[in-house]
Amino acid sequence: MVINMQWRRFLMVWLWSFTTKVRRRPTDPSDLDDLIVDENGMQVDNSKEQKMSWKDKLVGNASHGKSQIREEFRLLEGDAKVKTVDRIPSLTFSKWVHKHIERDMARTMIIKLMGRRIAFHMLLRKIQSLWQPKNLIQLMDLEKDYYLVKFQDDEDYATTLMGGPWIIFKQYLEVQPWSS
Repeated sequence: MVINMQWRRFLMVWLWSFTTKVRRRPTDPSDLDDLIVDENGMQVDNSKEQKMSWKDKLVGNASHGKSQIREEFRLLEGDAKVKTVDRIPSLTFSKWVHKHIERDMARTMIIKLMGRRIAFHMLLRKIQSLWQPKNLIQLMDLEKDYYLVKFQDDEDYATTLMGGPWIIFKQYLEVQPWSS
């Protein structure tokens, strides 16, 4: 029951955390190799390489890198169904939503500091100094001293997962990949 509530809480936070819009493609998408055109049907010159600003480089918003832009996720009618069984709400999502969640969670891991409790911000500072990621990481408290760490970069994720053992305050930091 507690895990169910934690999962629901996580899903709700996850669903509301996107920042750019996503539009579903029609079932028969046009040829993806077509030239880029504007709203008048004129070809757009895409030969110029887009330059990144210093701010984007510093923050890690590389459009050509491995980091991904977060997308605004919109549930359409039929994507989620809510039922109440014995006064307990039950959420059921479509396969499309499940695939989107799995894709979004690809570079996510669950961590726990064994033998000691630590404040959220202290843990975030310690793992950032220990792992030294190239891009930003997100940390989410899952309760019971478990945390969810989400990486923007595949290399940071792999280095953290394969590296170690990780020690914070003379305590072992358990690192496990997210699994659905």
